[in-house]
Amino acid sequence: MRYLDLAIAISYFVIPFLLLPLLGVIKKEAQYIAVLISLFIICCGIGHLLDFFGLHTLWHGVTAIVSWLTVFALAANQKKILLISQTSELFDTAFDQALSGKAIFQHIPEGNDLLILKVNPKAVELSNNQLVEGKLLTESLPHHKEISYPYKKPLIDLYLEIKEPTELEFMYRGDSITSWFLNLCAPLPDGLLYMNFIDISGVKEASVKDYLTNMYSRRILESEPTEGKWKSCIYLDLDKFKQINDTRGHAIGDRVLVDVGRELKKIAIENNGIAIREGGDEFVFLFEYTEVEEVAKTILAKIQGIHIDSEKANISASIGVAYGEIKVFDGCSDLAKLMQAAETASRKAKTNKKSDLPIDRIVVWDDKLSEIEAATSQIEVGLKGNIEGELWLAYQPIVNLLTGEIVSAEALLRWQSPAIGFVSPARFIPIAENNGSIYRLSNWVVRNAIAQLAEWRQIKSSLAVAVNISPVELEDGEFLSNLIKLVGRENIESQCVGVEVTERGIYSDLNHYLAALDELRLLDIRLKVDDFGTGQSGLAQLLQFPFNEVKVDMSLVPRHRNDEKKIGICRTIIDLSHTLGFSVIAEGIETKEQMDLLIEMGYIYGQGYYLGKPVNATDFETMLIRNISI
Repeated sequence: MRYLDLAIAISYFVIPFLLLPLLGVIKKEAQYIAVLISLFIICCGIGHLLDFFGLHTLWHGVTAIVSWLTVFALAANQKKILLISQTSELFDTAFDQALSGKAIFQHIPEGNDLLILKVNPKAVELSNNQLVEGKLLTESLPHHKEISYPYKKPLIDLYLEIKEPTELEFMYRGDSITSWFLNLCAPLPDGLLYMNFIDISGVKEASVKDYLTNMYSRRILESEPTEGKWKSCIYLDLDKFKQINDTRGHAIGDRVLVDVGRELKKIAIENNGIAIREGGDEFVFLFEYTEVEEVAKTILAKIQGIHIDSEKANISASIGVAYGEIKVFDGCSDLAKLMQAAETASRKAKTNKKSDLPIDRIVVWDDKLSEIEAATSQIEVGLKGNIEGELWLAYQPIVNLLTGEIVSAEALLRWQSPAIGFVSPARFIPIAENNGSIYRLSNWVVRNAIAQLAEWRQIKSSLAVAVNISPVELEDGEFLSNLIKLVGRENIESQCVGVEVTERGIYSDLNHYLAALDELRLLDIRLKVDDFGTGQSGLAQLLQFPFNEVKVDMSLVPRHRNDEKKIGICRTIIDLSHTLGFSVIAEGIETKEQMDLLIEMGYIYGQGYYLGKPVNATDFETMLIRNISI
């Protein structure tokens, strides 16, 4: 009997130690109840231990007191105890009936894996019935050992590294599951891991769709792994779409885009690719194979066949095709290179206005385009650097055809790059306009041309100079004010400074530039239309804004007396100049016969190789001194 007391005492002492971990997880309000229960058990153990030694004391009275204190505490907290019980039941119900997948795992250190302890029905559903309690996670869903986009390591490794509540968003593609998941993970004591996850594929799908056409937007490329997947790209830009918006309204334009989008999605599905609305009237196709030139022809035919209200929409497309290795566009991913190459080819097709046939509307990226793009990239890099020491101005004289007097000089920008060599203005000026370098270049031209004019006016006080500017600079108030300051600082009469803008550039949107042109005219800066006759504006456009001077493009200047059409055009221009009060300069005079013919028609001023080639400042000064002495 004594040894039974000893066994009972030992068990009483062990029980509280087993209950100690509970003190760390139960609520504070219930902790003192647990302490009282533990004290009661310990008191019982002490009583049996005293019995074992044959010591009969009043200790059982102490045990009774503690037991009654415990009873009173339990009675006073019945509601709390009941709430704890109900909360546990509520947790179980919420866990089992949750609309999101919930699971509890146990870390298995020796296997670097997670043991599935508990899963709710939704977790089983989302896992395609593959999450099974009692099995290892990587055994149930082996793809957890693989990399899931956008992470660079397997999911199981991510889970095992979690030390605090963590949110993971990833695409799971494996184990007969293809979905985007949002997984909220929280570590629990004793190596447990709690997960709460939902399928967000629908949300992801909506976020990567274009609102108008319901096509994919470019964001689709950010929502799933793409590197190495796509082997070819077709980039298309609708032709004549702006005309639809301008003449029939944006509502009809939107309907056209919707119809285009519907046709493009069909083609993408039929050819195992994806179609993306890049923005505006530009679209992109991506395919996992390279033989796509026939697909491009199908796309063109579908677009050209679109009707609105039984009437042909009369649109076409400029299409660029790229596949294989793209060796330019350094610093870009392979996919970005592919898309950039196709877009560049599309721009090349855009410049071809010959016909709407596939041979003219579809351009395939090749070595020649690659070389052009590589050269363009080199020029772009050069323009971003400090190139002022590589620039110089050539000056070509404008001459009075009747007397041979040099009356003005046109300043022409030249770039001699140590890395690239001589770069034609026709090559680098459009690039500078696109990347914003044109402002810096034009300020350099204006500053140096006006400073040079100030020196030459010491030799010939009536000499004038003209500089070429891009139409975009007419929008730059800083450029205009800088021009006026330079003229005033060099103490030059403003009418001795001319600004030349090409007809094609200025008349493409004359109303847009009228304010800047008016400001220059009020300041007596001479305004000149360069290359007149090359644009689509026509002579009537001169009525919109009275320029001081018109330079007739060399393509309109007759080469001989039998060139009757050009003679007629030149006569019309000179007659119009008398009516509207502007001066005329004939460009591209290369022979004496041309000069004599122009003089007969009434032209006074001319420019061309026969009269003087573009030369550097030193040679022009020599030419000017020689001209004065004649």
